[in-house]
Amino acid sequence: MAAPSHYWPHFLFFFYMVLLAASQFVAWGQFVAPILGTSQQIAILGGAFIVILYSYIGGYRSVVLTDGIQFFLLIAAIICLLIFFFRIPAPFSSYDFHIFTDLHKHVLMTVSFTLAWVISPIVWQRIASAKSQKASRRGLFLSIIAIILLYSSVIFIAISIRSLPNPSLGHLINHALPQTAGILVFIGIAAAIMSTSDTAINLGALTLVKDILPGSISPQMIHYSQISTFITGGLAALVALRFDSIIKTLGLASEIMAEGLFIPGMVALFYKIRKPLAGLLSILAGGGFAMLVFLNAYGLSLPLPEWPDSLPYGLLLSLTGFIIGFLLDKSISAKKKKVQ
Repeated sequence: MAAPSHYWPHFLFFFYMVLLAASQFVAWGQFVAPILGTSQQIAILGGAFIVILYSYIGGYRSVVLTDGIQFFLLIAAIICLLIFFFRIPAPFSSYDFHIFTDLHKHVLMTVSFTLAWVISPIVWQRIASAKSQKASRRGLFLSIIAIILLYSSVIFIAISIRSLPNPSLGHLINHALPQTAGILVFIGIAAAIMSTSDTAINLGALTLVKDILPGSISPQMIHYSQISTFITGGLAALVALRFDSIIKTLGLASEIMAEGLFIPGMVALFYKIRKPLAGLLSILAGGGFAMLVFLNAYGLSLPLPEWPDSLPYGLLLSLTGFIIGFLLDKSISAKKKKVQ
């Protein structure tokens, strides 16, 4: 039996969280494996086990507490790296940026990530939780400043590492940084990866329990939540074992949100119109196409463009589905008025 129409956004969001967590497990594997001298698969499974374990035992409380600690560890790691590169400037002149190489792909990647985050419930959840509109605006303003500072630092560090003779963060930690600084940088970056993955797993589990499989609050709810945490994290680990690119995994995740939910979500937010068929067909067309692109990347052989070249097609399908659904909703409403 097909799922009710109002469940489809939750299915897409759940899958988005799985892919977001998977991208972080891939990042963990690529970061930890060369430092510890193990395979990427073992590193992925080890990192997934740690995150799933403390999320399973402590739930939302453990995610909040660890994320708070992880934030300060990340800041400490960034400060250590900034001090290192300012003291020993990287030879930027030897690094060719290739700004215009594959420019259309870079533009489509940017659009894909932007649309996904604009419509992501992760963002709107934090805006809605503010005490007042003034507090919400102040929080958004301060967040913009923090993000600019954070990502400017990260970009500077990334370019500096790429310009080194051995452009590897693992090599930098093991051989270039002082031992204490290297340990701190390792812990800070590991904390940043875990912070994103545990948030994604927690939100995916919450969506699974509260939205996809809703039921009355009962003593068994905690047990169901723990099981859903294990399911979400386990699926993310399986996906991570299949992919070896952080950007590609993140891109497939963003594509699902951008093509499946951006158009109906923005229309509902700004125009406040109730057109259930328009929303459903838009989600099915755009989100369904995004899922096929994901399955293609996972091994299914269909004549479809790869991400990010697939993004315009998915958005066009989502818009077409919305228009068709809008016209059908309008026709149904007109027929009901005539009957009355």
